[in-house]
Amino acid sequence: MDLAEKSEKLQLLLDDDPGKAIDEALKLSGNINVDLLQASIFVDACAMIKNFDVVSKGVEIYRDAIGRFQDNSELKYNLANGLHSLALCTNYINFSWYYDTENYRLEARQYFYIAANDSEASIDVRSQSYTNLANLLWSSYRWVEAYDFYTLALTENPKNGVASSGALKMLRYALGQELGDYELIVEEIEHLASHVNKNLESIYSYSGDYGVKGIVDEVKDIPCNEKAELTIEGDEYEEFVISNNLTLSPTIHSHSHESKYWDTINISSVTSSIDSGSAVPEIFAMINLLKSDYILARQLFFSASN
Repeated sequence: MDLAEKSEKLQLLLDDDPGKAIDEALKLSGNINVDLLQASIFVDACAMIKNFDVVSKGVEIYRDAIGRFQDNSELKYNLANGLHSLALCTNYINFSWYYDTENYRLEARQYFYIAANDSEASIDVRSQSYTNLANLLWSSYRWVEAYDFYTLALTENPKNGVASSGALKMLRYALGQELGDYELIVEEIEHLASHVNKNLESIYSYSGDYGVKGIVDEVKDIPCNEKAELTIEGDEYEEFVISNNLTLSPTIHSHSHESKYWDTINISSVTSSIDSGSAVPEIFAMINLLKSDYILARQLFFSASN
């Protein structure tokens, strides 16, 4: 049986019985390509059975391979997946998990970012790197950053259904927190659900049957709607702000962007005790100063860039 046949057999087994797939992978031996096949099975199985020791074996194989082939971005992408898997396989005990897994997550972010920004890497590697970087940020509850990287993944590969499902998940979270413009977020969620259903093939190629089932279950209750193409109208500065998502507001910008959505972030209310006096709370002045500094920095950045 050649390497391609072994890989196909193990990948099929991984969906049905990840424990057995690991056992079969442990029996393999040979050259570097066989080692890398082992490592991929060890890391991918983590999502299903969370075996820290097995994932560690996969991580060490990838580290050794990168030591020999330092310019290979795909290996760095795979190592990042392994490091993230080590974090996910670490027992969650209160909030100590964040301290215990800090180094794994930091190193994984670095490798994902390197792979995503390698112009010589394939479109799939770059898009998947952004997607999995977003997944990592979401596991750390850095969901706003996660959303940005899901959208970057879609910029690299507009058919990446895993990225659109991740962005959808972030927007559902925002909706639950009552953040942003309700109608725009709902419209974008419905568009992303449509995108997911149209790109199941890409989800399968990235995540296998296991990934397809989980993602389809997440979107099955969402109506699918298309959206109008985003048109940017305005002068050069306005186009710069909109295209780079630099407005100071918790708003989804992919549908329309009238001026009423610009720089609308604010404090909706402040609670203070009755005996605190009649002065305006200082927090309002602080926020206004921060907003003005941001808007000035944005203008200076535009001017310097042009």
